[in-house]
Amino acid sequence: MTTQKQEYKEQVGAIQLTLIPSDKYKSNKIVFKFRAPLDRATTTKRALIAALIETNTKKYPTQTAFRKELASLYGANFYASVDKKGNEHIITAVLDMVDGQFVPNGDTLLQQAFTLIQEIIFNPNVTDGSFHDATVAREKENLAQRLESVYDDKIRYA
Repeated sequence: MTTQKQEYKEQVGAIQLTLIPSDKYKSNKIVFKFRAPLDRATTTKRALIAALIETNTKKYPTQTAFRKELASLYGANFYASVDKKGNEHIITAVLDMVDGQFVPNGDTLLQQAFTLIQEIIFNPNVTDGSFHDATVAREKENLAQRLESVYDDKIRYA
């Protein structure tokens, strides 16, 4: 039998924290949403930033190192996406991970996950104010290919 736990909300400056406890799942999902007014001048840049934060950080400068760190968190998964809702452009960053109570030494797993999220958000792979050139070039090409593929999917295109 599952017990209903109380949802927790707290406003910290401009950040809205919401915790939704549940006994239904054996995983945790940590979601960050970065909202900004929809602006034609920044939509491509924001889509590119979402792609860049998925690939590496200053501490994990290659995609392989970044994915190894996720694997060390019992196969955690991190992804980012961009969406439009009304007049807002939203970057969503998500970390999915196993609940620490189901793995050995899992009592520090959530803390390790938040440490990684802090690394992703506050220490991107930036040098002298610019993202890593090779990563930017690769992600620009990937973004262009994704945009071109929209024309092939009539439902998404509509």
